[in-house]
This record gives sequence, structure tokens and C-alpha cells, in this order.
Amino acid sequence: PSQAIQLGGQTLGQATGLAAGPTGPQLFDPNVGINMALQQRAQDIEFQGAQAQAGAGLMGGIATGIGTMMGGPIGGAAANALFSGAKGG
Repeated sequence: PSQAIQLGGQTLGQATGLAAGPTGPQLFDPNVGINMALQQRAQDIEFQGAQAQAGAGLMGGIATGIGTMMGGPIGGAAANALFSGAKGG
């Protein structure tokens, strides 16, 4: 029994000494999981923003293409109607 008490006292002394020691670089960071999750979330949001920009650019390109295709005939017909009405009156 006396050796067990002595060993327990030494262990307690070592634990107290280590706990009171200066903090330096740690082998394990308890916040690493939270930091990784926050970083992943930021990347997801950035990716979603890039997808939205790409979709908007695609729709803008389609609208411009349709406007270019239809602008000629529609514009020409409107001009013909305008000028033919002016000539007839």
C-alpha cells in the first residue's frame, strides 16, 4: 500500500507540473474540426456564387443571341410598316 500511495503522489505531482507549464505548440488542436468545417462552408458558398455567375452569363448570352437573330427581321418589319404608312398617307 505504501508504494501505491507514493506512486499516486508522484503521478499527481507530474500532472500538476505539466498543467502549470507554459503553453507552446500543441500536437492536437481541438478546434481543427470546427476550422475545417468553416473552411469547407466558405468554399461551398464561393462555388455556389461562381455557378450563379456562370448561369447568369449563359442566360445573358442566350438572350443576346435571340435578340440578334430576331432583331433584324422584327426591326426590318417595323421599319417597313412605319415607312409604308408614312408613304401611303
